[in-house]
Amino acid sequence: MSRTAVIDSLGRIDDDIIQKVNAARISKKRKLEFRKWISLAACFVLILSVALSAEAANGTVSNLLAPIFGGAQTEITDKIGVPIGASTSVGGYTLTVDAIIGDRYSVMIAYTLSRDDGQPIPDNLEFQSSEAWASGYGTRMVVDEENPSIAHFHERMRRNDILLDRIVTVSFSNLIIENGQEDTIVAAGKWELTFTIRYPDVTEKLPVKNLDVTDDGEQKYTIKNIMLSPVGIHLDMVVHEPDSTEGFFKDFRMSLIMKDGTVLALTNGGGGGNWTEGDKKTDVSYYAEFDVPIPSEDIKSIVICDVPYELNSSN
Repeated sequence: MSRTAVIDSLGRIDDDIIQKVNAARISKKRKLEFRKWISLAACFVLILSVALSAEAANGTVSNLLAPIFGGAQTEITDKIGVPIGASTSVGGYTLTVDAIIGDRYSVMIAYTLSRDDGQPIPDNLEFQSSEAWASGYGTRMVVDEENPSIAHFHERMRRNDILLDRIVTVSFSNLIIENGQEDTIVAAGKWELTFTIRYPDVTEKLPVKNLDVTDDGEQKYTIKNIMLSPVGIHLDMVVHEPDSTEGFFKDFRMSLIMKDGTVLALTNGGGGGNWTEGDKKTDVSYYAEFDVPIPSEDIKSIVICDVPYELNSSN
């Protein structure tokens, strides 16, 4: 091999070595940068967790849910309620999802509508329509007494299957003033918000072995599961000889007997199931919500169609 060839060969070797060293340095730098971002992300998650814990500890969540529950059971609402804070603005009005609270099958969502110019919310202001991702109902707006440029309302939504960890989108269209005959549009457009249904699941499955009950319309049910939480009761049942889906829960009643002797009638329940004419029985579910959160330790028994279920029993 000539001297020139040897030098050229050494030059190529040096270049290869240099390229590999540089590549290693770049790779190491990228790894370090990646680790740095992982550390920053971890710090952010930690800070967020601490912030949410601090909000709960300071009663912020119960304050956000006060339009739903007032000052009732703040310890429970702070424990299982979650602040959201997602908002969107259309036509000079901002809609915010303040907080959510719920259990495995039902969620309550607290909203605030604010007027961006700081002027008072008009009387009888309502959204003309909304798109729901679950069955439920909403309340009318109530203008804040201390700050009339904002109003509060809430929705209660429920499903027969598990709600938790669902990413949901809520949307409302056209703010109107209801004046009896012809509505006046105050702001046209769609307010759309997306967030995750996520909060501590404190739903308890109570022991029950085929509890048979009959409602006031002589419809017979066999209760297979009772799920209890501080915000409501979920029942899985079999309906025997069903006449129609309309008659499943028309005469179905539930109430709570508290340990202090108070009786609370649960009047806002509902449910559903699949039924085909001629079926001898069908599976249904039923959910009844509480007006305010109720600790299970305060409940003595659940009365279902006049049949008492004692909470410390093993029916």
